[in-house]
Amino acid sequence: MFFTGHIDLLMVKNDMIYVCDYKQNIYEIYKSVPQVAGYGIMLNDILKNYSNVQKFRIRCLSFCDSYAMEFDPESIHKEIEQFAHLWHKTTGKPIFVKGTTRRLMEDIKKLICIEA
Repeated sequence: MFFTGHIDLLMVKNDMIYVCDYKQNIYEIYKSVPQVAGYGIMLNDILKNYSNVQKFRIRCLSFCDSYAMEFDPESIHKEIEQFAHLWHKTTGKPIFVKGTTRRLMEDIKKLICIEA
């Protein structure tokens, strides 16, 4: 599975690893929640294989110059999947991602590490 993008900053504090993503404004922060949650979910999945870091919890932090939003990536895991099912059922239309046509359901399932 491939997922492109990058985490702007990983920050460790006590038993928490923060997946941080900078955005230009509040609107961009809200639009990026599934993306940042995807980073957090995948990082959590990767860390499960390493006993020396299993004690860490993952949190996501999206921020701009005037606002920050912290959340647990697993808290929206189910909502992302439900949204994808509803979108696919309702529209059945492809979306465009960086110039290529893809099905939203397939992209979201890859994002949250579910077999497509």
